[in-house]
Amino acid sequence: MPPLETATPPFACAVRMSIDRLLGAGTALLLIAMVTLLVAACGDGGDNGASAQERAERMLLTLADLPDGWFIDAFREEVAPPLGLASALSDLRVTGTAESPFFVRGLTPTARHIALILESEGDAAVAFQRIAGQDVGRVAAEIFKTRVETLGEQDFRAGATVTIGPSGTRPFLRLGDESALFRGMVTLEVEGTMTPVFLDVALIRRGRAVSLIHFSGFLVPPPAAVVEMIAELLTQRMEP
Repeated sequence: MPPLETATPPFACAVRMSIDRLLGAGTALLLIAMVTLLVAACGDGGDNGASAQERAERMLLTLADLPDGWFIDAFREEVAPPLGLASALSDLRVTGTAESPFFVRGLTPTARHIALILESEGDAAVAFQRIAGQDVGRVAAEIFKTRVETLGEQDFRAGATVTIGPSGTRPFLRLGDESALFRGMVTLEVEGTMTPVFLDVALIRRGRAVSLIHFSGFLVPPPAAVVEMIAELLTQRMEP
């Protein structure tokens, strides 16, 4: 598959490390938050739990799945996130959960995947509907803003501010049993430079499996071709 060409304007070089850190540890917090409380509700799962955990791990996005030029961001910080949407799912039982590394290609796009296996298809359907019923794009934007406000002075010499923009659903492929794509948008201001950041979250359910795929785009939205390619691949991998 040919690599995705991404042009980086000169001013971006000055804040590249800071943006990488924010995209790495900030925008993906939504996905970590979705799992934090859910995993706490899991028991040992017995044999079914073990096989569900193995299935979740097999579902994950890998570097080999991506076009040339992507790499794993080993610099990503692990930060205890706010619970966010996870509180709405605390009464459901997850028997398997797995989290991919954080993948990047230059400044944009980025991708990260969390795979969930629920105890029943009914639980998975409820999880999907509860997540989809939230303003997922707005949640992603608020988490990004909180990240900048909390750690901005460590990331930017002159500080940074974030303005939350519009959010909503986006046109998306019909995948699995249910699927949806959400987008949040923020404007990041650093030393007088205004930079848009696009935060896309794809949500897919197939049977008892649920996938959340987080994409971030610096300056431009994550390319639809990349989002759809990854979503289709992971949907196939969600087969029982």
